[in-house]
Amino acid sequence: MKKCKLFFLSLLAVIFFAFGFTACGDTGLAGTYKFSYVSTTVDGQTVLLYAGDEYEGKLFHEDLMQIVLKEDGTMTISIEIDGVSESVTGTWEQGEGNVITLFEEGESMEVTVEDGKITFDFYGQGIVTLEKD
Repeated sequence: MKKCKLFFLSLLAVIFFAFGFTACGDTGLAGTYKFSYVSTTVDGQTVLLYAGDEYEGKLFHEDLMQIVLKEDGTMTISIEIDGVSESVTGTWEQGEGNVITLFEEGESMEVTVEDGKITFDFYGQGIVTLEKD
């Protein structure tokens, strides 16, 4: 019973620390990150598609994907494909090192933030890089 109580108290301390760390003001991560490039594999070859490139009739522009991290711990992810825009809102929190977790409607995704860039695996389709505006 003591181990269980200690575990839950430790867990609560970690949760409070995580939320307190996020709420402490700007950690330097807040800002707007726009699509820079995607690294993917096509027929066994690595292909890099940068903002401004066209591939199979599709333009990869910087507004293709955007993540806005706000200092208050909220975030917005926007995607624009073929003139159709979609956006979702949620929250974010800083994890260990340069990893942050984005939360939206019960879903979560870990991304890496380093040198003003967010990178993440886009559902196995490629590694997406967004750069801070």
